[in-house]
Amino acid sequence: MAIDMYSGGGWINYQTGQRFIIDEHELWIRDPKNARKLEVPDDVIKQFKDFKSGTPDQRNAFLTWLMSHAPIMRVREHKSHAAFEFSTRYKTDALAAVREYGRKGFGPFTSILIANLRTGEQASMLWSEFKERFDNGDLESILRLESKRQLKQFIDGRPIRELLAD
Repeated sequence: MAIDMYSGGGWINYQTGQRFIIDEHELWIRDPKNARKLEVPDDVIKQFKDFKSGTPDQRNAFLTWLMSHAPIMRVREHKSHAAFEFSTRYKTDALAAVREYGRKGFGPFTSILIANLRTGEQASMLWSEFKERFDNGDLESILRLESKRQLKQFIDGRPIRELLAD
């Protein structure tokens, strides 16, 4: 069942299928018991203390880092639309989790936003369009780098600035 359209959001582990409806993403996931329920690796949980909280920038830095170190996806629902954010080089499992999530409660005109924070890929479409493309195996038409500028910024899923820092 999808999260109630007015409840706010949830977390999904897109490798295991674990899902939790939550009130607030950062507060919920920072509790080690909750992170373990979502199957975030212990070595990642141990690093939570290295991240401050309190400001929106600190919150976003922590959540972005976390999604790049565990196979988890943040879900936010707002009446007739939903957003899915994750960070991975391999989008197949994440997109399959979006498909499973929406299958249990979205109507054809539910608007969805999907963002892969690792690659910069993002897409906005109706649920019916996503479902048709996914069911036809056309994942590249769902989420892809949309411009040459984006393509130049990323190589093998890593921002060029990270590659230069290595």
